[in-house]
Amino acid sequence: MLFPTTLLFAALTTLVSSAPLLETRQAATVVRFYTEKDFGENLPTSVKDSVSSFKIGVYKCRFFEHDGCTGKSQWFDEDWHNMRARGGNYGYKGDQNDEVSSAICST
Repeated sequence: MLFPTTLLFAALTTLVSSAPLLETRQAATVVRFYTEKDFGENLPTSVKDSVSSFKIGVYKCRFFEHDGCTGKSQWFDEDWHNMRARGGNYGYKGDQNDEVSSAICST
């Protein structure tokens, strides 16, 4: 009966050790990108040209149309829930849609 107890302990240890990493990823100091509309580098290929919403936490971010932080750009200083909608503190017109390829973020 020692084996099942050891296995359970190992499983619980794995869950407990991953909790701080998850909390770090959700902290206000972490920029998170999503491809769903509701919620100085190139963006990951998996989200490039399809960022529809983001959470920027404590940062202000400037999103660029092309790689290498070139092309049309737009500043954001708050979480954004739909890149296809107009609005925002900087007068975002929605004309760039979700076609952003790179970003610069700062505090």
